[in-house]
Amino acid sequence: MKMKLKSIFLTLTLVMGLTLGFAQLIGGKKGGDAEPAVSKAAEYKAKSREKIKPHRYDGSKITYFNYGTFEQIKSVEVLLFNGIDYKFCFNTEGVPKSIDLKIYDRESLKNETDKGKRILLYEANGVMGKDVVVTSEELLKTLQATKSVTSLKKVFIEYHVPIGDKVAPAPAPEGKKSKDAPATNPQEQGIVVVSYGYKNV
Repeated sequence: MKMKLKSIFLTLTLVMGLTLGFAQLIGGKKGGDAEPAVSKAAEYKAKSREKIKPHRYDGSKITYFNYGTFEQIKSVEVLLFNGIDYKFCFNTEGVPKSIDLKIYDRESLKNETDKGKRILLYEANGVMGKDVVVTSEELLKTLQATKSVTSLKKVFIEYHVPIGDKVAPAPAPEGKKSKDAPATNPQEQGIVVVSYGYKNV
């Protein structure tokens, strides 16, 4: 009798597992659409890399983010060969809600007295779904208007991400949760890819 029950239990487990697996396979396309930007990172990288030609490719940086309940800043640092002209291409095809792009000569300063030492070299507001191309020559000219320098050694890139449209709702008080209400709403996701390269001398 025990063997018979064990056999029935194993059969039921197998059938349930196959059913769930089949359901996930059928609904796979639907689930995959929740993160389109993340799955296309390689494609965005290839596109931005193509746009820096004829400069020689040096690297790419991929930044992922979720639109949350507050504004946020994502930072990226890029080191440059001293005195060589660079070209940057920002691919924002994976940005569903526009962001602001800023490039500085120094990282974010925590000390209030040092704020004047940080210089904004480039700014593009409301960016989404397009490429933004900038050269270090342009950035250096902006820096030289304020400081006596001959080259850029590094730049600090900031992506200013706004509040999202689809965010998790505030939790309901205990005992007042509706059985039919979903626990959370899906958050919007975004991705920015910057590729950069130096001029062949």
